[in-house]
Amino acid sequence: MSKENGNDGNAPKAVDRDPAGAEARGSDFSPRLSFGVPDFLLIIVLVMAGLIPFVFGTLRATKESDFEKVAILTVAGQEVWRCPVGNGSEPSEFTYSSQEGILIVRADKSGAWVAHSDCPDQICVRTGKISRAGQISVCIPFRAVLRIEATNPISDAWIHPDGIDAVSE
Repeated sequence: MSKENGNDGNAPKAVDRDPAGAEARGSDFSPRLSFGVPDFLLIIVLVMAGLIPFVFGTLRATKESDFEKVAILTVAGQEVWRCPVGNGSEPSEFTYSSQEGILIVRADKSGAWVAHSDCPDQICVRTGKISRAGQISVCIPFRAVLRIEATNPISDAWIHPDGIDAVSE
């Protein structure tokens, strides 16, 4: 060690400082954060954008209650059972027998579900209760599909009886 420059080896080393006066010591360095009006406006816009799916989901759920819901069981493409689901619906049970075994479907005011199936994987039973329009429960060995459909009596009056709503030439 040379003592020419006045450093005897025990003196503390110089510490780098940033322009704001904070010491730069690896991970201890934290720059000062300053928020302006544009930053707050951006935060407000992002929060509002995050709430949009919640608002539209709530509106959709409210409107879905205006529809009559029906549980429909089809086997090999043929409808074998239909039961209303929703407020005022009575509990109902349907048993379907085939070479594959027995499939029992139940419905009440809160939804429909496959209560029992002789299929080996039991996916249809484990799917549980379905209650919203568009939900399905499928049993592959039986070729059965249980689905919930919504019908709106007001809008159905405007649809042609054949299901055609427009003709284009």
